[in-house]
Amino acid sequence: MKKYKKILSLILIQLIIDTSFILTISGENTSNTYENDKIDQEQNQFNNAQLIYNQTMIAQSFTPTLPKITRIKLFLSKIGDISSDFTLIIKEKLTGPSITEISVASENIPNTQPEWIEFNFTDIASVSDIYYFLCKTDSGDQNNYYEVFCVTIDSYKNGIAYITNNSGNTWLQESNLDFTFQIYGAGPILNIEFIRGLPAGRIVVGIKNIGTSNADNLKITAIFSGGLMLKKYYEVYPNISLEPDHELHAELSPIIGFGMTTLDIYISSNTSERVETKKDVFIFFLYIYIKPD
Repeated sequence: MKKYKKILSLILIQLIIDTSFILTISGENTSNTYENDKIDQEQNQFNNAQLIYNQTMIAQSFTPTLPKITRIKLFLSKIGDISSDFTLIIKEKLTGPSITEISVASENIPNTQPEWIEFNFTDIASVSDIYYFLCKTDSGDQNNYYEVFCVTIDSYKNGIAYITNNSGNTWLQESNLDFTFQIYGAGPILNIEFIRGLPAGRIVVGIKNIGTSNADNLKITAIFSGGLMLKKYYEVYPNISLEPDHELHAELSPIIGFGMTTLDIYISSNTSERVETKKDVFIFFLYIYIKPD
């Protein structure tokens, strides 16, 4: 019996050793203290860490959705005695030129115990689909280094992790690893909430700003194609600045026609990207029926 207990104990110990524990950071560490930006992209899990020293660097691609990239936080620490700054670089291409670089001094990075470290830079207009942040330092060795925490699964679906041991001359893609980060963004984002037909030849379009700053100089364009239409092109310029989390109902009228037609709606402002949608509409003089999605 004692022999079986000993074997069972050994099995349990081995299971504990072999288990990969994945932790998720939450609470105050992930809160945003800025008024006009918010977390746009993030990967908050970790169960490992990647060393950064001398020629060993890391990179992570990400896909922003807000019009501007405002700052980045990394979950990191340092081990041993390393005096060179920790530098974060942002690029549009992994091997392309830098958009911006910002460094944090060694004394501002915790020793052993990881913390969220913020890299705040001049806002970057996110005109590309994919961006990369790279991390490096100029000194250190295998006993004295920075470590950026990561998770050894494909946790972040909007980007890929990379590691280099020769200062970026060649990069190794890590398909089952993502670094632990928070990327903040800002700017207005327009969303078409609904399109409804109303009596007396009217259509109302519901528009909401789901971003973080005002959408100025709004423009609503409606184009009908097909059917017999008295007028096929409409433009509305609401004289307002649409604030975050606010909604606007814009009315198009008079709409007079006959038959099935396709309605294309385009919403834009001078501070946000254009959004669009398409609807099938049946019109019988002043009667309007909009086909549900």
